[in-house]
Amino acid sequence: RPRPMSTHRAKPGFSALAQSQPFCYDIKINNPLPARTVPAYTPHMTDPSTLPYRPNVGAVLFDRTGRVLVARRADLPNAEGAPGGWQLPQGGIDETEDPRTAVLRELAEEIGTGAAHVIGEHPDWFTYDLPAELLGVALGGQYRGQRQRWFALRFTGHDSDIRLDLDPDPEFDAWQWVPLESLPALAVPFKHAIYVALARDFARYATPVEE
Repeated sequence: RPRPMSTHRAKPGFSALAQSQPFCYDIKINNPLPARTVPAYTPHMTDPSTLPYRPNVGAVLFDRTGRVLVARRADLPNAEGAPGGWQLPQGGIDETEDPRTAVLRELAEEIGTGAAHVIGEHPDWFTYDLPAELLGVALGGQYRGQRQRWFALRFTGHDSDIRLDLDPDPEFDAWQWVPLESLPALAVPFKHAIYVALARDFARYATPVEE
């Protein structure tokens, strides 16, 4: 995930969202930034073809009933999408880091718990390009997009173990469990094809497991 530049801090603890959104929890962020105006790409800006792809991992975290965890983007100045959108946890691979190690580390950093184990790995690397309006803004302005390795993981903890507020600069401000097949409808356009593939290829993990 991009390293946020925000100085926001989340208050500890969670409060349940409205009853119309079951299995959803939120944290409050002090003094949210005002809406941002993102400059459109012009020919005078960096040519995206000269920028590399950022090595990245993604986590499709299944609970015991076969649902998957999605998190709601907070308002951060270098985010890949507008605040309020839902996405799967993902983050950058450190130099020389093994992708499987990276996905467990990123998951712990983003949702506050490492109570999970890998149950599957997609055989393909997925690549996506940032839209023109995010070039030079998202991912620190250093990349044209991301090259991702995706993993399926089983959550072994309890909902109370998920602590978005443990991240000093939280990328997310809420989370919820959703059916795997709902992922494509949640995706931003430039990630839609990846979410379609994940919903199709990880479907075998979307089944209840015994306690």
